[in-house]
Amino acid sequence: MNTPEYVGESPLSRRIVSYLVTHPHAADTIEGISQGWLWDAQSQPSDDQLQQALDCLAARQLVLASHGGNGRVSYSMNPKKQGVINKLVKGPA
Repeated sequence: MNTPEYVGESPLSRRIVSYLVTHPHAADTIEGISQGWLWDAQSQPSDDQLQQALDCLAARQLVLASHGGNGRVSYSMNPKKQGVINKLVKGPA
C-alpha cells in the first residue's frame, strides 16, 4: 500500500497531516494531540484509533515519533516529507 492511498483512505490520518500542514512546527504527545489539535466532541477518536493512525504515519516516515526522557512519545511532522504531505492534503490534481 503506498502512502497517498493510505492517507486518502484514512480520514483520521488525513486530519492529522492536514493539521501539520497548517502547523508545521507542532509537536505533542498522543494526549495533547487528542485534547488540543483538531478534535471536537462529535468526532473525537479513541486513543487506540489515534495511536494506530500515528503509528501508520510514523511507519511511512510522514510523522516523527520522538521519545522523551520521561518515556513519553511526542509526534511531529517529518520536515523532509513536508512536500509529500502538502501534496497528499491537496489530493489529486
